[in-house]
Amino acid sequence: MSDFRLRLGLLLILLIPTLPLVRKSRPVPHPERAAFLRYTAGSVLVKLRNIGELDGVYRFPDGSMVNDVKMLTKGVGAVRPAGAEGDRRVLHNGDCLEPFVDGAGNTSISLTQMTVRERIMLSIPLDPDSLSIDEWEALPGIGASLARAIVNDRQKYGDFRGLEGLARVPGIGPGKIDKIRKYFAVL
Repeated sequence: MSDFRLRLGLLLILLIPTLPLVRKSRPVPHPERAAFLRYTAGSVLVKLRNIGELDGVYRFPDGSMVNDVKMLTKGVGAVRPAGAEGDRRVLHNGDCLEPFVDGAGNTSISLTQMTVRERIMLSIPLDPDSLSIDEWEALPGIGASLARAIVNDRQKYGDFRGLEGLARVPGIGPGKIDKIRKYFAVL
């Protein structure tokens, strides 16, 4: 056998075991489907509603304001001029923007929150210091009476300052806190 063929054979023998390593080292793209956007650091998930084809959940960079989103709603009507007081509101995860037209034909944008179920589905962390009775009830394992007790306790004694603060509410122990922990932000 010629010297060239011998060297080529040895080279192939050495390269074949390394091929799987080369293939594994390349990143495999995992495109997100629009229905399953999830919260990621550095961005906010905002729902746009009542704007026709553009209704849906969108990802915007942290620090985005209502004014930054107005371009998507321009076809709805005469939007208030940029710089209006409400346009400087910073968007947060779970915000819901909805344009509405007043009697004079001017369009304003209302800023509300997505439902708790929507935020859970999108993996947007919840804040125990801002949930209403209805929102607490939407969580698994929290009934109407416990939801009222949680909100009453918060009104009487102040914010919980994290999920562990819920332990002061009668009827909530470590087991209940562990069950709902995955829905809340770690503070």
